[in-house]
Amino acid sequence: MKRTVNPVGEKYGKLLVLEEFSEHIDSKQKYRKSFLKLKCQCECGNIVTPFKGNVLYGKTTQCTHCQNSHVNIGDKCGALLVLKREENGKYLCRCDCGDEDIYNSLFLRKGKKKACDKCKFPKKYSPKSVIKSRKEAFQETNFLKHLKSKKELIGKKNGRLKIIAFSHWEQKGSRRRAFYKAKCKCGNEVIIRDCFAVKSCGCLHKDSMLKGEDQPAAKLTNAQAKAIREFKKSNVGYTQRQIASMFGVTEYSISSIVRGETYK
Repeated sequence: MKRTVNPVGEKYGKLLVLEEFSEHIDSKQKYRKSFLKLKCQCECGNIVTPFKGNVLYGKTTQCTHCQNSHVNIGDKCGALLVLKREENGKYLCRCDCGDEDIYNSLFLRKGKKKACDKCKFPKKYSPKSVIKSRKEAFQETNFLKHLKSKKELIGKKNGRLKIIAFSHWEQKGSRRRAFYKAKCKCGNEVIIRDCFAVKSCGCLHKDSMLKGEDQPAAKLTNAQAKAIREFKKSNVGYTQRQIASMFGVTEYSISSIVRGETYK
């Protein structure tokens, strides 16, 4: 005949046995097993129901709350901040990245869990890369080229203009266009897009405009008329006929330019 121990009223560790009962559990072999359990009260006041054998042989001496009492609210385990205690000895923790999750106290106590899965495995939880079409990839490549050329063009000269800074981007349809701030030799500042096509703020066009009483019939530019006046004032030895043959006009045109009647 087996000897049985009646643990009711006895104290094992921090557990005071209140009641003994049996519990039936369905096994995988399609029949029911019966286990003896004890209803115990811990010193902290929690009621637990461990197996009778675990209590008698000293495997269970306290509740899970007392067992994990070293994990306190507000403790920092690596990047995890303990916020609240949950059921079954688990804790709600917040990672430095802001993600909140429930973790086992055993992992927190032994240092196996120091960060959330998103911080520990960034490649697995990072957003998936978007597959771009050929057109979108081509547009992005051109945009990166523009960003590079934006820095390289600053300080370069073209005609009378010197690029001093990048101005802004403009979106026209599916294309991005870069605009630059340039300073002209005359002192004016303009914003241009075609850095190699524009050579001045407009003063170059004014100097090269045909002037005179009859502009459609004029053969000289303003710069050429200015050179003719300088030739006459400097007395370099050129005659009026030589100057006229040099610029391909008549002597009368040269005399009218010198007198200031035309090309004023």
